[in-house]
Amino acid sequence: MHIRVLIIQPGAFKDDLQVVLRHAVLDPTRSIPEFDALSYVWGPPEPKERVYLDNKTHYLDIGINLGVALRHLRYKDKTRAIWADAVCINQPDPEELGDQVRQMGTLYRLARRVIAWLGPEEDNSARAMDVLKDL
Repeated sequence: MHIRVLIIQPGAFKDDLQVVLRHAVLDPTRSIPEFDALSYVWGPPEPKERVYLDNKTHYLDIGINLGVALRHLRYKDKTRAIWADAVCINQPDPEELGDQVRQMGTLYRLARRVIAWLGPEEDNSARAMDVLKDL
């Protein structure tokens, strides 16, 4: 299975999001590259957040929910490999989209970890998380 992985460049929360897109082969019979798979809600189509590629020579506009997730997941001092469907799948290509969606179970299983991004804290959600920890 061939996928794309976002290599998030290090930075502070408010810094521009800079990424490199890398191709990876997920073959359980070979060494699997380490990456985290991100599960999140796409959210509304607007507003968008700009993500810079290739040392700011190109850019993508992504949904604000994904942008906030990447900002929270980015490391300050090292790169991080993330698979996020909105960017790592060529959404306008119905053949690639269908193929990747059919293989998402395998992709999530082969990821180093799966991150479920629920969004930033709001409406007292930190209290809800504390209650869940106590349970």
